[in-house]
Amino acid sequence: EFRRVLFRSLIRPLLNLRRAVLRDYLAEIDQPFRIDSSNQSNLFLRNRIRNQLLPLLVSDFGDEFPERMLGLARDAREIHSLLDQLSGPLLQHFAPLPDGGLRIQADQLTNAPSQLVRHALITTWRKQGWSERDLTARHWQALGELVLRPLPEKIGRAHV
Repeated sequence: EFRRVLFRSLIRPLLNLRRAVLRDYLAEIDQPFRIDSSNQSNLFLRNRIRNQLLPLLVSDFGDEFPERMLGLARDAREIHSLLDQLSGPLLQHFAPLPDGGLRIQADQLTNAPSQLVRHALITTWRKQGWSERDLTARHWQALGELVLRPLPEKIGRAHV
């Protein structure tokens, strides 16, 4: 897996390997398996998921549950990539302003699928470096609806 993290590249080639497969391989080549002690601490959400929630889900839904979740994650990455491609042409209608604002040519987006408009909004938001900390899917939905909502005739899009 390859991700951009704060202007640095992070390469995690073993992320999709199951721990047991990795341990078996390391044993075959006589290499020790290292356990990061911070992974045992449930102070972090990712560790609580790994240490508490995942074992519960496996016990309730079977040993194949993690593999099914990995499959869903792969599907989500593919869909995200497709959204990037399809929403790319819409990005030209989102123009950053010198004061830090954003001009949106909403009249050019009226025939675009709402999912692509939302994705273009999110992409633009991230390119601007604006915080997403308190934003949820509901916020993105509302913003997308606002962009696509027809304006009253008295105002007209030319005056916005």
